[in-house]
Amino acid sequence: MVWVLLDGVGALKDEWEYLQQHSGILIWQVIALCMVSFTAPFRLGKSITELRHSM
Repeated sequence: MVWVLLDGVGALKDEWEYLQQHSGILIWQVIALCMVSFTAPFRLGKSITELRHSM
């Protein structure tokens, strides 16, 4: 049981180190996600307005 826990901690450590090495990519992904989540409601509103005017 202890070995399983140690293996899990080792895997988490490896993943954490990978994330730290590639944090630049992660920052750009977060920025892109923020931009999309900011603009999506405006685009949806525009699409709904265009649908109403076309009917």
